[in-house]
Amino acid sequence: MTISEEDVEKELELHDQLDLILVLAIGPSPTPHLVVQKRAILLSKLLGVDSEAEPYPYGLYSETITEKLQSAKNATLFRKRDGKYELTPMGMRAYEILKGLVVKKGEDILRFIEILHRMSDDELLALTYHLFPESFEESKIKEKIRAMIEQFKGKGITKARKEREKIVLEIDACR
Repeated sequence: MTISEEDVEKELELHDQLDLILVLAIGPSPTPHLVVQKRAILLSKLLGVDSEAEPYPYGLYSETITEKLQSAKNATLFRKRDGKYELTPMGMRAYEILKGLVVKKGEDILRFIEILHRMSDDELLALTYHLFPESFEESKIKEKIRAMIEQFKGKGITKARKEREKIVLEIDACR
């Protein structure tokens, strides 16, 4: 069965912005829960969507994201299989449409999404802690994270900082 763009657009209208961010966070490959969490938190901050993330012993965590990942309402877009989240055929079409919409907001956002999908778990964790120092408040792994942040400096993302509600990244184009 072929899924038309019109069908996907109708489906997308039934979902809120955070649901759509989850589609972008999961992306084209099966993704573990904590990776989806970190990507979604970063993307939601970048796109100005409240994910209700809070400091947690292993970085920022959003109960809202977990609830949305488990919600039957989102089963048309993604599902959990073998411990990882993956997009459904409708979700894959939605992912492509959403990437096109993101490009309209700016090529840099699409590039950031693509980089997030290529980052290792450690890189993603280090970036989240680096951009959101409040992550250290409850952290049980803060020393490990500080060492990782030092290790990753100058590799890929050359500078990362928050300016009020914006995330500003300088990314090595060779990455």
